[in-house]
Amino acid sequence: RFKEKKEFIDNPEMFPNQIQNEFSAYLKRGFIDIINEDEESIKEYLQSIINKITFEDIPQLFPVESPEKLKALIIAVYSSPGMLINYENLGKDLGLSSKTTEKYLFYLTQAKIVKKMYNYSKNFLTSEKKSKKAYIAAPCMCFLNDEAEISKVIENFIGISGNFDFFWRTPQKDEIDFISKKGSATIPIEVKYANTIRPQDLNAIKKFSKKNRTTMAIIITKDTEQQSQGTKMIPAWKWLLETG
Repeated sequence: RFKEKKEFIDNPEMFPNQIQNEFSAYLKRGFIDIINEDEESIKEYLQSIINKITFEDIPQLFPVESPEKLKALIIAVYSSPGMLINYENLGKDLGLSSKTTEKYLFYLTQAKIVKKMYNYSKNFLTSEKKSKKAYIAAPCMCFLNDEAEISKVIENFIGISGNFDFFWRTPQKDEIDFISKKGSATIPIEVKYANTIRPQDLNAIKKFSKKNRTTMAIIITKDTEQQSQGTKMIPAWKWLLETG
């Protein structure tokens, strides 16, 4: 709409290629100020936001002994979207104690810079005690990492856009990216941003659905769209349009 191309979203079936191009541009331009900027200007803008957050905003609200380490924690999150949180290992990487690392991550979640997600359980107290993941709240920041993996960036976008609170991971390492809770409905959502969806890509979905007796599952794809036996495959751009 801001780029005066509203006809694309009014008639998405007529303009799939154009929408895909706009989607690629949007991934790096999540702030309205930079929708028409080049990549160098985008990186400068995002770095300025991170610097303001870490050296000005958060230290005004919370006691921060080392803003540089706080910034390093932000970098760690946007460089590894969906990282499993291990305070001890993360602290070693940052040169912080596990207690300070946990405290800094709390500051970032309170400031809505980082989104924390919980391993799904029907009992939230159980979820709180299990493993957790971290995503950056402005997914376009993932591209500040020159080696950003597009499938992980898309996963971050889907997680933030859907405002999910849960993922699912078993001791056997079966894993589903997101669990949507809508009223009494529980819907597993897996991001498979690839040209081909293999049968084994659905294994974790099947296990979760059987265990939790769910009737619907969603696979977020690159361009595959189909639906069968309660599993809906939908391209990322289309899912974002439909849910946004």
